[in-house]
Amino acid sequence: MTQHSRIRRSASPGVVLLAALTGVTLAGCAAGGSGGGNGSGSGSGSGGDAESFTLGVPITEAGDSPYQLIADAYMEENPDVTIELKELPNDGFAQALNTQLQSGSAPDVFYVQPGSGNTQSVIPYAETGYLEPLTGTATEDIVPESSKGDLYFEDELYAHPLDLSVISAVVNQTAAEEVGFEMPETFDELLESCQAVADEGKSVFVVAGTAPPNTGLTAMLLAASRVYAENPDWNAQRAAGEVTFAEDQGWQDTLQAILDMKDAGCFQPGAEGGDFAAITNGLGQGTSLAGFIPSGAAFGLGAEAPDSEFNVQAVPAEDPANTVISASANNALGINAKSEKKEAAKAFFEWLAQPENAAKYAEGSGNLPIVGLDTAALPPQYAPIAEYLDEERFISLPNATWANGEVYTNLGVGVQGLLTGQATIEQVLQSMDQAWG
Repeated sequence: MTQHSRIRRSASPGVVLLAALTGVTLAGCAAGGSGGGNGSGSGSGSGGDAESFTLGVPITEAGDSPYQLIADAYMEENPDVTIELKELPNDGFAQALNTQLQSGSAPDVFYVQPGSGNTQSVIPYAETGYLEPLTGTATEDIVPESSKGDLYFEDELYAHPLDLSVISAVVNQTAAEEVGFEMPETFDELLESCQAVADEGKSVFVVAGTAPPNTGLTAMLLAASRVYAENPDWNAQRAAGEVTFAEDQGWQDTLQAILDMKDAGCFQPGAEGGDFAAITNGLGQGTSLAGFIPSGAAFGLGAEAPDSEFNVQAVPAEDPANTVISASANNALGINAKSEKKEAAKAFFEWLAQPENAAKYAEGSGNLPIVGLDTAALPPQYAPIAEYLDEERFISLPNATWANGEVYTNLGVGVQGLLTGQATIEQVLQSMDQAWG
């Protein structure tokens, strides 16, 4: 797509397909400090035009930026408006944004993640006074019921959800068919399949063992069926002190499942030393059949490896009745409370709340539209999980409402330790409880 002449985008080298992993990668970033109030000054703005504004987002490493797509479309319909895209590297986005918020130099509109468990999350930003309330705007009409607890603080809405992000297993269907692999119905059958695939010189799954965001995500997706399918209120119970990670059988079973998968040869050789490149290379080249990554990667991988077909599939639980996927509003935009362009930003959100415009962002992100979703007309990549969406057999990402980002970091680092044999299940879960506080 030709870059719009009025959007100035910074250039930065990046990892292929990290755009699809952004929401999860950012969860592992170190916070740049979140206290100390708003600082002085206002949002950076865009010259003196009251209808123009700046938009701060993570860099899109591959393909067209979904933020560019919606900015282009909005400016085409509103020729008096200029949207200046301010992009920051994925691996330092949260820290840089926090620094800008503290100094009063943050963009007028910026990327946030729902909930409280990440380092640029809606709830702590709202609590600190960094975000402008959106209550009473068109945004309220599009917030999914399952995401309201992630976007509201003290009965006020603070962020505009952009899409419905499905996170499960992205599968190289072409490579799977070459070795006769079909995703089984039960977890035990999956373990048995891993050895047969390994005998063909491939692995069922590829894991970035050195990247806590991916090891943490792997554990969360396994926890979806072992913890949250039966007890969707588990996080609220943890916040109330009624349960703990270390004493919970479901969380113990989750980490044991990772060890069982390792022992069964489900992961690629040397998984403990793998990075994000191992995921893109393994899936793109077909040496691994599946990865625990956001569904948008199915589109990016398809562009990088056009001879292979990719789709999104559910990972089986021990009991098929508990097999679920993750589907939630994981990407959002907020308005800088110190911005002088709040009305221009709210007009942009009003436009984004229309189904045809929400679809533009989803088209670029590879996720599903936040409004107007028709499961009968899903892209073919999503066909294997249509029934899960129809039957609402999905949960939000668990860490969205964890107490802080350190809990998720400790999970990811802990799974690294499990893969290397340097940590035990008990140690990992205790570290998560300690981080919770």
